[in-house]
Amino acid sequence: MGNSGSTRRITVVNDDASGVIKISDSVVNRLRGELESQQTNKVRKTDSEFEPSAKPQRDESRPITPAKPVLPPKLPSTPPVDKPEAKAPRISKEEAKQLESYWREKYYENEAANAELHKKTVVEFNKSLDEVEALFGYRTNTCYLDCEDFEVKIIKCYQENAGKTLNCSHIVKDYVDCVDAMRSKAFVTKG
Repeated sequence: MGNSGSTRRITVVNDDASGVIKISDSVVNRLRGELESQQTNKVRKTDSEFEPSAKPQRDESRPITPAKPVLPPKLPSTPPVDKPEAKAPRISKEEAKQLESYWREKYYENEAANAELHKKTVVEFNKSLDEVEALFGYRTNTCYLDCEDFEVKIIKCYQENAGKTLNCSHIVKDYVDCVDAMRSKAFVTKG
C-alpha cells in the first residue's frame, strides 16, 4: 500500500447469460483510465511537495504602511424604546367621549342584530322540528316525558332516605319499567 500503487483487477466470468450484468470494453477502459489517472495524480503531488515554493517578491521602492483596522459602525448601546403614548395621537376628553359613545352604539347594534338572528334561528329550528314530527308522527324527545314524574319521585325519595337508597328501589323499578314501555312504544310507532 505504501508508495507503490496497488492495481485492482476485475474478472468477469459469464457462464450463464441470465441474471448477469455485461460490462462493455469501453467501461473497462474507463475504469482502468481512472485508476491510472489517480496514480499519476499521486505522483504529481509527491513531486510538487519537494519543489520549493516561490515566495512573492516585495516591491522595495514602496515603504510598508500598516493597514488601519476597519471597525464596524458604532451601534447605540440601547435600542430606542417606542413608547405607546408617543405613537398614539393625543385626543381630547371630548373626542374620547365621542369615540366611546360611537363604539358603545356599535356594540348595542351588534347585540340587537345577534338577538334578531337568534330569534330567526329558533323559529326555523322549530319549523324544521314540526316538519320532522309531521313526517314521522312523533317527537323524539317526547317519548320519555311520560316518565318524568318518576324522576321527581326518585329524587324526592333519595333526599328523604339519605343513606338508605334501597328504600327507593321500588320507585326506581317503576321508572325503568316506564322507560322500557316508552322504548317499545317508539319501536312500534316507527315500524
